[in-house]
Amino acid sequence: MADYIIAPADEGMHAPDASPNFNESVYVNFTDPVGIAGWMRLGNRPKEGYAELSVCLYLPDGRIACQFQRPKIADNSRFDAGGLAYRVDEPFHRVSMNYQGELLLLDDAAALRDPAGMFETARRAPAEIRLDYTAKSPIHGGVPANPSVEPYYGRDFSLGHFNQHLTVTGSIGIGAQGWVINGAGWRDHSWGPRYWQNIYFHRLFMANFADGSGLMLLKITDPAGSARRLGVLLVEGAYEEVLDFDLVTDWTAEQDPERFRLTVRTARRSAQIAGEIIRLAPLRNRRKAGDEILVSRIAEAFNPLHLGRRRRLRHERIYRAYRRRPTGRLSVVTEPDPFADIRAAVQRRFGPAGADRERDRADPGRLEPHRDLRPGRERGAPPPGFAPGDLSGRGQPVPLAIRAVPDHADRL
Repeated sequence: MADYIIAPADEGMHAPDASPNFNESVYVNFTDPVGIAGWMRLGNRPKEGYAELSVCLYLPDGRIACQFQRPKIADNSRFDAGGLAYRVDEPFHRVSMNYQGELLLLDDAAALRDPAGMFETARRAPAEIRLDYTAKSPIHGGVPANPSVEPYYGRDFSLGHFNQHLTVTGSIGIGAQGWVINGAGWRDHSWGPRYWQNIYFHRLFMANFADGSGLMLLKITDPAGSARRLGVLLVEGAYEEVLDFDLVTDWTAEQDPERFRLTVRTARRSAQIAGEIIRLAPLRNRRKAGDEILVSRIAEAFNPLHLGRRRRLRHERIYRAYRRRPTGRLSVVTEPDPFADIRAAVQRRFGPAGADRERDRADPGRLEPHRDLRPGRERGAPPPGFAPGDLSGRGQPVPLAIRAVPDHADRL
């Protein structure tokens, strides 16, 4: 990425700037073919004297094992707090993350909607997690190369950010149960000022495929409705920058995502993806700002994905809550409605039923063709020989085993 600069020293710790909300965080996820998956995050807030610790595992029997804490820290000298530790063994190539401590065992993910009740009533078990990661892709991201370049997540969320697809090996023990891990994953490292509530809403998709390919897609939207869509497809060990993608989401009566459809384009290929959510981890982050309590809703989804063959993907959605309702939802935002113009455009084009869908573009209709990919090619048109599920550019469906997980939850 020519717009961003990254150096091996960025794998280490960064000196806090003058911001009172300086954050430096690392995050890893994994999925193993036996059916266990999860993610861990440690975010240092040295000016506030604590770290944000998050551990969330999806167990093969349908339960969730998790922990969310704010252990105290004295400085930003290392990632090691509350039993969770992160180590760089070889910059840009090998890292590890380990946890030793207690996990809460949830039979029903809905318990996450009431964090106070969950911490009071959930069963607990001792746990030990040891995961070693090896790079399967280049580093993506870094620090903006000049002031005209927008930081990856915007100027109000972090200064530097990079991520990477990986293979993962290790072990997990929870009580008397144990699993050997041999799968794939993804990681990121961010630093700079951060309040979760500075994100109005975003969508983040991460996946690893069985043939070694993968993807990362991010849509981030501001209160005015302006959206940035960026990301990569990983093909044959190299990243292809995403030129654009279109996202359509169907919602339940409970205001949870139910199904989604994606159309993704790079300069070399196009892919169409559809998913139906089968497991959802409903999380949130709260922060007091003066006399106001700011709430971000974080929804993690686990779903079958259709891309040539039926496999699975995880994705994350963050919404700034407004009057106890999530933003970025055409079907649930009530007065005052910041998306009134978009809602009207959807209804004009599709009728009232269209308002129950989220469209990703300023005009929330279909993707309008325009010629800026290759000579004679219209955006939205597949490459010659394209078949659904094709990431190779040769018209052959990709064998998939989707693996991914998202970001942060916070204890009240």
